Amino acid sequence: MTVARSEDFVARLADVARAAVADGPARTLTLRPAGVPVRVHLAGAELIDRLAPGMLEESFESDDRPAIELLAFDRAGTGRSAPRPPWTPGDYLQREEIAGWTRPPRLASYSTDYATLSVADTDAGLGVQWLRDASAMAPWEGGAPLRSILRWTLERHGVHLIHAAAVGNGTDGVLLLGSGGAGKSTTALACLQAGMALVADDYTLIRAGSPPTAHPAFAIAKAAPASLELLGGRGLGARAAGARVDWRGKLRLPIADVVCEALALRAVVLPRVAERTGVPVSFSGREALRTIAVSTLLQLPGDSAATLAVLRELLATLPVYTLEVGPDVAAIPEAISALIEAQAQAA
Repeated sequence: MTVARSEDFVARLADVARAAVADGPARTLTLRPAGVPVRVHLAGAELIDRLAPGMLEESFESDDRPAIELLAFDRAGTGRSAPRPPWTPGDYLQREEIAGWTRPPRLASYSTDYATLSVADTDAGLGVQWLRDASAMAPWEGGAPLRSILRWTLERHGVHLIHAAAVGNGTDGVLLLGSGGAGKSTTALACLQAGMALVADDYTLIRAGSPPTAHPAFAIAKAAPASLELLGGRGLGARAAGARVDWRGKLRLPIADVVCEALALRAVVLPRVAERTGVPVSFSGREALRTIAVSTLLQLPGDSAATLAVLRELLATLPVYTLEVGPDVAAIPEAISALIEAQAQAA
C-alpha cells in the first residue's frame, strides 16, 4: 500500500471507517458538548459495547449539520485495517505523540501498548480512532471515550477538555484540579450526594468567558469501593450496582441523568486528602499550575500549548484555593458551597 500524504491521511482513514460503519455492526450517537453538535459513528460490536456507555448523548435537530464528525472502528471487529500512515518509526515521540502532528490543523497520536491510532483534521471538523482490537483497548478508554479526537476537534470551537472535576450550586461552581488520588472524585461525589450540581468528576469541558463556564464531557463518574463506603452509598448504591470496574478497581458510575449542563466558574479548588476536612485556603495560581500541569499533559497528548494556555488563564483569573478533604465527608459540600456563595456574591 502506498504511503498516504499527510494532507489526506485523515480523510483516507475516515473513508475506511465509514465503510466499516456501513457494513456494521455500527451505532451512531449525537452529542452536544458545550453546545457544539457532534455526530459519532462506532463500528464493531466490542468497540460499541465498551465506548457507547461513556458517551453523553443529547439529541439535536436531525437536519442540523454536525459541526464535528467522529468515527471509531477496530480491525478485529470490522476486518478493516488503517491505511499506512505518512510518518516513519522515527517520528514517534513521547506521550504517544507523532512528529509533525502535534499542532492543528492535523493532529495524531499512537499508543504502541494498545495499538490505538487517533487522528484529527480540525479544519474539517473530523476525527478518527482506529484500534487493532477493541477487546484489548487501553483500560481508561471506556471512562473517557475518544477523548483525544474530541478534545482536538472541540478546541476550534473555543471548548477545551481538561483533567478536572466541576461542582456547584445553582448556576455557579468551582473547578476541582489535582493529580490522580488527590480527592477530586470523592469531593465531587460528596457534593452530588448533598444535592449540589455535578458537571464531571474526571474530565471537564471549559469554555472561555467572563466568567469561564464548565460543561460535561462524559456520562461516567468514577469511585473506588472505599470511597463509596465512606460516602455511605446514599443515592450512589443503585448506580454502583452492575457498574463496570476499571483497571484501578474504580467503579464507573452512570451519571448521564444527573449531570449539570453548565456552571459559571467562580474559583479553582485543589483538594488534598487529609485526616479531616478543613476550610478553603488561598493558594498561588502559579504554584497550582506547577502542581497540576505535568499530570494533565501526560494524559492529553497533542496541542499542549493550547491546554497550558487554558490552565494558565483559569489560574490567573479565578481565585485559587486548597481544601483538605477527610473522612468527614459531610463537611466537604459545606465547605465548597460556602466558597461558591462567597465568590458569587463578590463577582
